[in-house]
Amino acid sequence: MKLESRPASIVRAARRGAAFALAASLAGAGALAQEPSHDPAGHARASAPPPRRSQPWDPEIVRLAEELPIQEQGRIKPLSTFAIYKLLQLNGARTLSWTEDQGTERKDDDVKHRLTATEWLLDCLFFPEQASTYRCFQLQTSEVADAIHVAHDKKKKRDRYSYDELYPGRDKLDELAQRILHDPRTKEAKNRSAVEEQIVQLAGKCFEFEKLIHLGDFARHGYHLPEEGNLAQIFGGAHEVSMAELLEKGPLLMEARRILTDPASEVEETTRKAKTDAIETLLASGAQMSRLAMGLALFPPAVTAKEQPKWLSLRDLFERRLLTADPLEPLLPAAAALEEAFVARGDMAAMRGAFARLHDSITRLATQRGEGLKVESEVAYHKADLFFLAQWLYVLGFVAIAIGWMARADHRIHRIVPWALTIPLLLHAAAIAWRCYLRARPPVTTLYETILFISGVAVLAAILVEMIDKRRIAVAFAAGIGAFGLFFAARYEAKDAYDSGSDTMPQLQAVLDTNFWLSTHVTTVTIGYAAGLLAALIAHVYVIGKLLGLKKGDPGFYRAVARMTYGVICFGLLFSVVGTILGGIWANYSWGRFWGWDPKENGALMICLWELAILHSRMGGYVKDLGLCTAAIFGGTIVSFSWWHVNLLGVGLHSYGFTHGLLGRLWIYYGIEWLVVLAGLWLWLDDRARRKAIAAAASSARATPAARLPGARRELPGSTP
Repeated sequence: MKLESRPASIVRAARRGAAFALAASLAGAGALAQEPSHDPAGHARASAPPPRRSQPWDPEIVRLAEELPIQEQGRIKPLSTFAIYKLLQLNGARTLSWTEDQGTERKDDDVKHRLTATEWLLDCLFFPEQASTYRCFQLQTSEVADAIHVAHDKKKKRDRYSYDELYPGRDKLDELAQRILHDPRTKEAKNRSAVEEQIVQLAGKCFEFEKLIHLGDFARHGYHLPEEGNLAQIFGGAHEVSMAELLEKGPLLMEARRILTDPASEVEETTRKAKTDAIETLLASGAQMSRLAMGLALFPPAVTAKEQPKWLSLRDLFERRLLTADPLEPLLPAAAALEEAFVARGDMAAMRGAFARLHDSITRLATQRGEGLKVESEVAYHKADLFFLAQWLYVLGFVAIAIGWMARADHRIHRIVPWALTIPLLLHAAAIAWRCYLRARPPVTTLYETILFISGVAVLAAILVEMIDKRRIAVAFAAGIGAFGLFFAARYEAKDAYDSGSDTMPQLQAVLDTNFWLSTHVTTVTIGYAAGLLAALIAHVYVIGKLLGLKKGDPGFYRAVARMTYGVICFGLLFSVVGTILGGIWANYSWGRFWGWDPKENGALMICLWELAILHSRMGGYVKDLGLCTAAIFGGTIVSFSWWHVNLLGVGLHSYGFTHGLLGRLWIYYGIEWLVVLAGLWLWLDDRARRKAIAAAASSARATPAARLPGARRELPGSTP
């Protein structure tokens, strides 16, 4: 399906953007309502059908595109990172895979396709008609398709759709999304049903995709010079110009317009009006088409980053070129190379040359500003995917531990496995350190990074506990925590990108933009989280083991588990208290008060108080090993509440990181943990009742005279006992 057959989507894409003051002042609001699928002056550059990519992307083009620096949400990043998270937002995966049915009965004849995120993005930019047929939109339920009247007869309930398949329901989708967003009941995401939330998200995803596929429209259409305006002399006699030529001659056009509109001008009124209208029509055409390229900030200003931190999109470049005296000439070669790449689509050799010039221009400008120096390293970070590798090494370690359970206690595998787990732990730590280098930040700045850091600290602590205790309990938890933690991090990353489209290395809020407090408060308090959760996990061994009657003849086993739990709680309490105090100091530094009973502050205080209560109860003899472990399990739910649940409350200065759909999972977790706590209480009550029965029997035995006991031997008077 050609772009020209979908004018309504393009008009919607134009109207959803911010108002373009330049075009409004030059040509009025009517120019903005024209369909940008064709040239506003009535001329299309090419009438032939749009080309399709029939061969794989040139590896050099892909490499240059991956390492092309851009700015998004205030951060300089490679285009490959932008592509990864755009694809995650639409597709829920880092790569796009699909099977093309060849129409035969043999499934082996079907062609399987796989595109990396950068290759998919290049198709969106340069071959939008082809990219619109890729099934990259993930619908969680067919109810969404029913709501927007899109056919899904041959699809599963949870399946992927192409933009062309969704297009018939595009207007209905917008209508429903606007209705949901403007309804006071469903204005906030936490108040929407699952289907309502998916409708809103799908509308946003379609808009994001439309921005991508129309980003190159400025280059795929020519700008015709009206004959009556005699503008050809400005452009060297040409009758059709490109965006690059408009950018180059823009100041001349604006100067000519200024002279013509000057009341003191001696030009005849009819001639002046004809020339002014011609200039305004041409500039309005350029403004309208450049507006569709506003979604990619690709051009570093030719001044220092301190003077102008924000990079420019093509729209920004066009507007500033006409309205300001900024030094934009150094950016014009990059804009020309970008246009050449779009014009040359289908010719891989020509595209490779244009991309090389574009890459060199942008990289040189960014380097002069001291920016983009870590772009290649970030590309390598995503390609290495150390977290994925560490996750599966943790899984293999857990399998080895499970096999070791069947071996003798003195088998060498029990000595090897703890050291073998240091390999995935080192990869885990190296990936965290790599992120710190890329961001020049401490290891914990976002909720995603808390998962990585907490799981890594818990693995390290469990390995150290195993080296001290050597009972093969903590090492099993080390492997399990590592595997589950990194799996959860990957799922959270995909979920967060699917919901918001943002990557996991965003710019920090102003209140967080201090490395000292991030290095102290946040790091120490998350170490406390890790210890609290590890203690809760180890305590499960005690409660569940007792409940199932495991190792009845080995009381030393349960004493060792209780000792481990006690030690980890002590470790966690130290960091929780220090982290909470440092948090108060930071709050005083940032907000002018040490404590404000904010939900996040209350959560941290609850952790400290509960762990203090556990330790004091143990030292005072109010709880024994079973009570200690049961309380530690409940403490794990308090840690989870402080870590995740308070972010979902939507109140307080720490209200961030809301994740739709997480609350239900949290309550499931709470329910399971509280059932284990109840099991621990039942064991305690049962043990207490049994002890009372034994004590009562012993007391009764002591109170009963020996002669009246059944079976007691009667002695004759004077006989020897």
